[in-house]
Amino acid sequence: MSPRTRASRAVYIIGSAILVVGTSILVNFATGASLEKWDSAASLVSILAAVAGFVGATATVFFSERAANAAEEADNVKNRLAIQLLNTLSDMEREVRKIEGLNPERTDRIISLREIGKTMIATQNWNTHDRIGFDLAIRARNSIVHNDLDSLDVIDLTYASEKAEQLLQKMRHK
Repeated sequence: MSPRTRASRAVYIIGSAILVVGTSILVNFATGASLEKWDSAASLVSILAAVAGFVGATATVFFSERAANAAEEADNVKNRLAIQLLNTLSDMEREVRKIEGLNPERTDRIISLREIGKTMIATQNWNTHDRIGFDLAIRARNSIVHNDLDSLDVIDLTYASEKAEQLLQKMRHK
């Protein structure tokens, strides 16, 4: 659990406790009881209000923590898929260098992603459906490198990453 999550949980619990105590005191005053003379009805109402407030606060903390954990898990998956996609696209560039008879490790001439697609169509390693999948992977890559990962969901990144890996394997086996 991140420090930010712990801090927000602590603030929420303290705030909930203050809210429960305050609600109990207000209920006592609203029912005519004073703090010195708590009659049984006012005490029962305030106890019920305190219990309800505590149960509500506990449930809220529990479910917010679950939601935060789920969001953190989704972010971790998205980051892993984004790195995987970027690595696969780099491997594709090296494969195209091999196909074109260039040194795969040489980086003085960068091969653009569009050139990769054109080369693979020209050498008939890919068909038009492959090219469409590659274009979707390029769009996902562009969102990643332009720091717009939030615009992609896990399904988009999973498809883009898997399609890029499939196309890389196709490049290597032709």
